[in-house]
Amino acid sequence: RLFAQSLTGAIIRCDCPTIPLNTYKTPTPLRYNACTKIFEKIALFELFVIMKPTFRPYLPATLAMLILGWAGLYALINFTLPTLGPRWAFFFLAVFALTGTALPIVYFFNNRFNRKNFPAPNILTRQALWVGVYGATLAWLQLGQVANISIALGLALGLIAIEALIRLREKAQWTPPQIDND
Repeated sequence: RLFAQSLTGAIIRCDCPTIPLNTYKTPTPLRYNACTKIFEKIALFELFVIMKPTFRPYLPATLAMLILGWAGLYALINFTLPTLGPRWAFFFLAVFALTGTALPIVYFFNNRFNRKNFPAPNILTRQALWVGVYGATLAWLQLGQVANISIALGLALGLIAIEALIRLREKAQWTPPQIDND
């Protein structure tokens, strides 16, 4: 019996006999276990299919936020007066629009530069939401004519620091590995 643990943590058991391979090409017969070939195929499948992050789960939310946010902002700016209700709707729709716009960009940067430790979907959504909150906050500060480059940089550094501390806390919480005893 041969046991192996796959990349996803599943324990695989195999009762295959040992078979010779490549005996006609090499002077000394190279012997593989049939289970070894199965485990190699499973590992390659997990590496290139299961473990490869895809943008498909984020696509419906991204499209909904993009359409609702930008179409809502267009309608709000062109067809309403800037009273109290539409102003708050502006900030709400700005967060929606900027989050929907930032989600594919955040996904790309995490996929490109952090593929080994690709974050969970809630982390990607939270990072994109920080972009939306940042943009809406800058728009709110601009209404009072207090937005300048130092406030924008300070706000950006503050939000980056908050995200870094949240990620540090998430990494510090240890959970024991799941072992399937079946």
